[in-house]
Amino acid sequence: MILFLSFFILSIIIFLLLNIKLSIVKFKISNINSVGHFQIDLIIKLGLYIGKKIKIFEVCMNKEKLLKNKYILNIKKKNEIKKDIEIINNDDIKNAIKKVKLNIERFNLKLNIGTEDAKLTAILFGVISTIWGVLVPLIYYSKNIKSLDEFEYELTPNFSNKNIFKLEFTGQLSIRLLHIIYILYISFKANKKSERYRICT
Repeated sequence: MILFLSFFILSIIIFLLLNIKLSIVKFKISNINSVGHFQIDLIIKLGLYIGKKIKIFEVCMNKEKLLKNKYILNIKKKNEIKKDIEIINNDDIKNAIKKVKLNIERFNLKLNIGTEDAKLTAILFGVISTIWGVLVPLIYYSKNIKSLDEFEYELTPNFSNKNIFKLEFTGQLSIRLLHIIYILYISFKANKKSERYRICT
């Protein structure tokens, strides 16, 4: 009995410590080495961890695998999209999402941008820098972000009088599995409630 109780308590503690971790190993979009179109390179990892360090399992996906994934290729019908929007606007779901705490462990962004007109490049870069200057404090001091261990960014204008766009991003964030289960539960309840409402009306 004592052994069973100890195992049960240990299982609950481990469950409460479970984190889903999303790592963007590589995200790169650029038109520098191509003519007329963008090249995209993407590698992401999705894993289940106990705490921050103990890995239970991890799945690695690249651009090719993601494009072949049947769930991503499945385009929803208009009425389904409208239904999802109605559920997201539910007050209970909004409150549940507000309680979720993201643990951003790494955020590295590099942007190189330019146009055929140097003056336009300067104006565009000024606008981007201003917007980014507003976003950074919002990200850094957000109540929904628990910690920000590594936050780096580099914005560079390109005055070569060419249409240049190069974006590179790597990042890593984790979220408690319990929070995701809670949001799914609230969404399920909201979905059932909306279905009952439609039947009654």
